[in-house]
Amino acid sequence: MTELIMSAETLTKLQKIANQKKSTVEILAEQVICEYLRREARQIMQQEMTAFRAMHPELLTQYRGQFVAVHHGQVVDHDPDEMALYQRIDQQYPDIPVLLRQVRSEIEETLTIRSPRLQYA
Repeated sequence: MTELIMSAETLTKLQKIANQKKSTVEILAEQVICEYLRREARQIMQQEMTAFRAMHPELLTQYRGQFVAVHHGQVVDHDPDEMALYQRIDQQYPDIPVLLRQVRSEIEETLTIRSPRLQYA
C-alpha cells in the first residue's frame, strides 16, 4: 500500500466526482492512474514502432525472419523463437513496455478480419 499526497483542492475535486459517480476517491484515483499508465505505455510503444520503422532496412539485413525486442529505440534482444524472446524480455524488463516484432519484408502487418453480414429479408 502506498500513500499518495495531493493538494486539498485536488482532493476536493476528486471527492465531488467520486460522489457523483457513487464511488470513492480511492477507486476513482486508481482508475485515473491506470488510464494514465495505459496512455503512457501506448505512447512508448508508438515511439518504439517509429524506431522500428526507421531501423527496418538494417534489421532486414541482420534479423530477417527473427523477432526483435526494441527498447528506447534500440534492439535489446532477438530470437527466431517469439516465446523464448518474450520470456527473456519479461524477466529483464518487467512491467516496462518493450516492442516485440518479427522482422519481415513489409514493415506493417496486414490483418484481414472476415465477419458474417446479417441480411434482413
